[in-house]
Amino acid sequence: MSALPRSASDVANPAEEKLPLTVAVIAHNAASQIGPCLASVGFAGEILVVDSGSTDGTAEVVRTHGGRLETHEWLGFGRQKQHAVALASNDWVLCLDADERVSERLAASIRAAFATRRYRAYRVARRNRFLGKWLAHGEGYPDWTLRLFHRASAGWSSDEVHEAVLRTVVTRSQHIRVIVREVPRTHWATGDLTLHEMDAAGEQPTQTRRNPGDKEKS
Repeated sequence: MSALPRSASDVANPAEEKLPLTVAVIAHNAASQIGPCLASVGFAGEILVVDSGSTDGTAEVVRTHGGRLETHEWLGFGRQKQHAVALASNDWVLCLDADERVSERLAASIRAAFATRRYRAYRVARRNRFLGKWLAHGEGYPDWTLRLFHRASAGWSSDEVHEAVLRTVVTRSQHIRVIVREVPRTHWATGDLTLHEMDAAGEQPTQTRRNPGDKEKS
């Protein structure tokens, strides 16, 4: 649901030192989408994919990109994502969908955030795509979503759909910081990354969701 990178230079450069961060992705039959997603997060110390029984070669794609593959029966979106967070080797987690990509600008902003780690959760503004066009207003953009957080301070709700990241620890010093650059998704979303403070927790997605990897109906 988000944008593809506009050019090769707009994809994160994995050559720099890796961050103590786990990128967590849930997947099911996502072989056609997940490769570019994993290729865009080379800055992370760990890539973790929790698969719910793929039969299309998703596992091979994950291994090709150096990812750690775990298999678990489908629990619903919220619980499956939280299971992935619990399995992460790092306390800091960036949660992505299989059809999302992290741009070079977003990766740079994440690195800048890690330089201080002043905040415990960060939100990204995605740009939604509809009927082949990028939306620029209303719910189409910016579509704020909390995706980068320390798991001692936040975690996924248990909702089967319309899941959201909820703060589990709230203090005045733990405002949510916004990262706004790009998290491109092949169906409808990307983001734009500039940092500014937010007091609110992440909002719930507005779309009806399916098991990851399910095809859009035409």
